Formats: sequence, C-alpha cells, structure tokens
Amino acid sequence: MSSSTSRWLYVGVCIILSAIWLQACELDLESHVASFERGNGTYEINSRTILQSLEQNTSGLFNLRQDGQENESVDLLPVRWTQADYWQIAKIFHQQVLMESINDWKLASMFFRLDCADGPFGPQQAGFDLYKVLDAGEYRRLDRAIDILPRQEQIDWHDTELSPVRVDRMLIDLAQVKVPIEQAIQISEKNGGEQARTKVSNQCVVYAKLASGKWGDGWRVTYDGLRGGPTLFQVTVDSQTGDFQIESTQ
Repeated sequence: MSSSTSRWLYVGVCIILSAIWLQACELDLESHVASFERGNGTYEINSRTILQSLEQNTSGLFNLRQDGQENESVDLLPVRWTQADYWQIAKIFHQQVLMESINDWKLASMFFRLDCADGPFGPQQAGFDLYKVLDAGEYRRLDRAIDILPRQEQIDWHDTELSPVRVDRMLIDLAQVKVPIEQAIQISEKNGGEQARTKVSNQCVVYAKLASGKWGDGWRVTYDGLRGGPTLFQVTVDSQTGDFQIESTQ
C-alpha cells in the first residue's frame, strides 16, 4: 500500500472515530440533564375585552392570581381568536408582566386545543414553547412555556433552566408560517375531521401542534376520544402550502 493511500486511510478512520465520539458525547450530554425551576405564575385576564384593550395599548391587562386564590369566573362562551390574536397576547404579556421583549426568545413549538363541539369556533387554548441560550459554553438553556386559556380567563407561565443540554433547538419562523392554526383546522374539518367528530357526537378533543423539524414542518392535527379514548382522526397540514396528508382514521 502506498504512503499516500495509507495517509488517506488514516484520515478517514480519524474522521469516523471523531464522529462517533461526538455523537457519544452528545447522547451523554442529553442523558445527564438537570432542570431547575426559574419562575412561574398564573394571571387573570378579561377574555371579553382583552383584544380591544390591546388595540388601545391599555396597561394593567394581567392580574396576578395569588396562591390559593380561585378563579371566580364561570366557563365562558367559545372565543373566535386567531393564531395572531393568541401570539399578540403572549407578546404583550411578555412586555407588561415579564418586562422583556418576546423577540429576545426563540419559538420552538406552538400547541392549540379545543373541544370537538367548538370546532366551528377555532382553538380555545394556546401554548407557546420558547427558549433562550444562557451560556453556550456551559450548555445552559432557559425554556419558557406560556399557556393562554381564554374561557378560564387565565394565562400560565413557567420557566425551566436546563443544563447541560444542547443549547440550540430548531425554531419556528412565524414569517414562514403561511397557514395559521385556524386555517389548518378548517382544512382538517373539510377533509375528515368534521365527519370523525360528528360520528361520536362531538365527544372528543382536537389537539394541534407545530414544531420545527417534525412532521415536515406541518401542523399535526389529532382528534382524540375523551378520557384516553382512541385517536379518531389525524392529519398533517403543510404550514406553508396547506397541502395535507391523512395519517389515521377510524
């Protein structure tokens, strides 16, 4: 074997061994993650007026609920909020309550929920998973969850620091999401979702999630039976084109 061939063989072996070592380190890093709670809270909102108040730049829209304090409001009628409405509320919540811009965070995933009986109205709950890098060298990341529940007139938030962990997660660029959740649900309804829920007299729940890097960057919309019942219908809707693929049906 020539010296040139031996040299390239040696280089190739080194590259392979390095890749294996890096993968092992990465897996080891993820298997020893410690989490630390960095804050949480529940705030009350007025679901009937908050969107109008946001347009008027009103302050004092979020009132902290003290420990042990129960929400005295009854379950309200369904709202007709869009993805943009929920996101705007999350942005102003960041500004007025958490005293920072949501633009300083990266969006990792979005989650929406509604009872099947509320199908014509759209999502009745929204969740946003965000994160920011605290220290890349020390593999420290801060994850933030924000849940907006208009019919219960409340917003929950929770911060968790993770370390050691891969600091970067795949993110969602909202500017690239051409099909918002309300449109994704409409597509789901027209192509099997409505039939699936009416078949069980609306005794089901609809979940929808968009997470970058999963399901071809599409909305995964799932109709599930109540109390852990079976999946009645599931479809993936492309978040840019609206094309869909039925994943399962009964």
